[in-house]
Amino acid sequence: MTKKDKIKEREASEAAAENREPASEETPEETVEKAIEETSKEIETEPEEPSDEETQACDEEVPEQTLEEALISENEALKTELTELKDELEEKEDHFLRLQAEFDNFRRRTLKEKDDLRKNATADLLSDLLPVLDNFDRALIHAEESPILEGIVMIQKQMLEILERGGLEKVGKEGEPFDPKFHDGIMREEREDVDSGVILEVLQPGYKLNDKLLRAAMVKVSQ
Repeated sequence: MTKKDKIKEREASEAAAENREPASEETPEETVEKAIEETSKEIETEPEEPSDEETQACDEEVPEQTLEEALISENEALKTELTELKDELEEKEDHFLRLQAEFDNFRRRTLKEKDDLRKNATADLLSDLLPVLDNFDRALIHAEESPILEGIVMIQKQMLEILERGGLEKVGKEGEPFDPKFHDGIMREEREDVDSGVILEVLQPGYKLNDKLLRAAMVKVSQ
C-alpha cells in the first residue's frame, strides 16, 4: 500500500466516525429505576415462592414437634423399664431371702442332728459302761479292808470323775422325794418317822446324760 492509499483510508475512517451517532449515556438513577421495573414485571409474571427463611422456619417447626413426641415416648419407655427392673429386683430379693432362710434352717437342722448324733453315741457308750459301775459298787460292798480295796476305790473315783466331765450324772439319793420320771420304786416300807414318798434306800443308782435319762434308779420308798 502506497502512502497515498494510507492517507485516503485514514480520511475515510474519520468521516465514518463523524457520521456515527453518539451513544446515549444513562444516569445511575435511571439504571436503578429500570432494574426495579424489570423486577416488578418478573414478580407479576412468576408465582411467589417462599423465602429461604420461611422454608427454614417450617422445616424447624416439624422437628421440634417430632422431638417433643420422641422425648415423651422415650420417657414413658424408661418409666416402664424402671418399673420392670423394680419388680425384678423385688422378686430376686424375695428369692434370696427365701434361700437364706432355707439355708439357715438347714444349717441349724444339720448342727442339731450332728449334736444329737454325738449325744446318742455318747449315751450308747455310757449305757454300756453302767454295768461296770454297778460291779464296782458291788465289789466295794463285799470287799474287806485291804490295799486292793483302796485301789478299787481310787479307780472307781477316777472313772466317775471322767464320766461326770462328759455329762454323766447319778440319779437317786436317800432322803429326796420320789420322782417317777427318774426313780423306779420296786419296794415300799411304812415309816412313821418319814413322810410318805421319800426314798429310803437306793438299791441300784440311776444315771442321766445331760437331760437324757439313761437308766432310772431302783429305790425303796416310804409310805
